[in-house]
Amino acid sequence: MKLARVLACLAITVTALALPGLANAQRVERLQITEYGIYTADTSNARRDAAGVVQNSVTNIRHATTTTMVPAENGVRFGFRYRVIGTPAGQAVTLKKIVIFPVGGLKSPHSSTPLLTNERTIAPMIGETSYTGYSLTDPWEFVPGTWTIQLWEGNRKLAEQRFTVVAR
Repeated sequence: MKLARVLACLAITVTALALPGLANAQRVERLQITEYGIYTADTSNARRDAAGVVQNSVTNIRHATTTTMVPAENGVRFGFRYRVIGTPAGQAVTLKKIVIFPVGGLKSPHSSTPLLTNERTIAPMIGETSYTGYSLTDPWEFVPGTWTIQLWEGNRKLAEQRFTVVAR
């Protein structure tokens, strides 16, 4: 009887300790792409990753035109805005952004092999509209073909948008 009481108290204590964590558990149902195309933005914190691709933060993001056709020109920024649908609202969620380059890849001077993809981690907020994209910065990036931007949570693909970069 005494052992049963101890086990019951222990079970209640463990449950009580676990509940706050369960209450804050995030759940991403899906992503909703709200617009796509060519954008302008103010860039800060620009740095090159190991493959030579410029990673940066952007503010003052402005949608210029809705299109999937992107001119292969210096400074052209393309991508999409999206909303994370899930709970709890306002909590950051860790997503993997994958940019898939055209067949044959990009030939970065910083890499001995062609770049087929570029990955990074992003942390949008549940319930808020966010932006993700790619900015053509270097001549070796002006590669015509299909460019695909995907967002993943773990092994689950939540969003995909394809763009066709065309030579000018």
